[in-house]
Amino acid sequence: MGEDVKAIIGSLLINGTQKEALRDGVVIIEGDRIRKVGQRDEVTIPHGIKIFDGTGMTIMPGLIDAHVHLTGWRRGDTTGRYDTALGIARAISDAYNMLEHGVTAARCCGSPYTPSIKRAIEESTIEGPRFMASGAFISQTFGHGDIHHLPLEWVRDIRVIADGVTECRRAVREQLRNGADFIKVMAGGGTSSQLDELEYPQFSPEELKAIVYEAHCVGKMTAAHAHGLTPIRHALACGVDSIEHGTAIDEEAALMAAESGRFIVRNCYTPIKAYEETKGFTEIGDYTEWAFRRHKINYEHNKTTVRLCREMGCKQAIGPDVTGCEPYDVIPKNMKAFMELGGYSAMEAISCCTKTGSEVMGLGDRIGTLERNKIADIMVVDGNPLEDVMVLAPKENIRLVMKGGKPVILRGIKIT
Repeated sequence: MGEDVKAIIGSLLINGTQKEALRDGVVIIEGDRIRKVGQRDEVTIPHGIKIFDGTGMTIMPGLIDAHVHLTGWRRGDTTGRYDTALGIARAISDAYNMLEHGVTAARCCGSPYTPSIKRAIEESTIEGPRFMASGAFISQTFGHGDIHHLPLEWVRDIRVIADGVTECRRAVREQLRNGADFIKVMAGGGTSSQLDELEYPQFSPEELKAIVYEAHCVGKMTAAHAHGLTPIRHALACGVDSIEHGTAIDEEAALMAAESGRFIVRNCYTPIKAYEETKGFTEIGDYTEWAFRRHKINYEHNKTTVRLCREMGCKQAIGPDVTGCEPYDVIPKNMKAFMELGGYSAMEAISCCTKTGSEVMGLGDRIGTLERNKIADIMVVDGNPLEDVMVLAPKENIRLVMKGGKPVILRGIKIT
């Protein structure tokens, strides 16, 4: 082994593959790679190396947020959404906030800032997770990405609106030119957009196939926002690689996704949060009429479709669909929702957030599990998430975060 060798020891080790957790686990890291993983009595720790002592703690892969929007938006701050400098400053802070909560990789599904923020992270100008960025998402006029209450010419200045095959091709090529790692398209109506209902399919088959074709030509994946059943079926038929949300999916569509290896990226907690904030959907509270009504629809669908997708063999990843700002306990809350709604074990829910998350990013051969020769994206947490996934929620419980073998978050963990 070379000079840059270190070890992490802990009382429990979860490797992300759903294999049984190891007691008294050890990970040996050389440079940015994992070289050995095993139990203390099976792994020889080289003499004289730096050891991060997680005795009484759990070693596991860094968390992966498969659907975030690094926009710097804040709930209720409508004017701040149109202040570019403020948005970038907030987004940089939010990227670090994600890292503090153990998120070592994330897929940004719509923000014009993320390609540049990703570059700044990669050149070590700022700290943050490793990102796969879609750039701006693509919407049709009167689609989920259109801001219906604003004049269309204003919207076209701040959003990518494309109508017709030619405009769709150009929109994809422009995002690729801007550094997009994958393409995000709005294929159906949204919870929070005013006029388009969840069941409305968006883009014609010719338009959507053109978007997928342009992305696939250069080896890029596509992600389609789709809550309603018709948009889900439409997106799958047109060849998209991941369905974002997939709330109203049925058995036929789930089978199609499972057999073709497509992903369902779930945000199960937001409808639960809406349920809690509206006292069981009996009081509208701060929600608009359309958002209140659609959150209720999604809440009812999730009672059955999360479990359906699990039983059909769909690859479901966790994507909280937030901006990365505080509070950032949404990943463990989504894990808990996966367990309650889908019948997942804690180990399976963690794997959805690590192994499957890496696969939907197209990085399954590099990150997501603690295995030999994979990149050392690792966290050490106080407590046992197999007994209670919510120990992952307070950032104070995240005692060590390594990204590429480099300690980026240290909270009082002993180093010898």
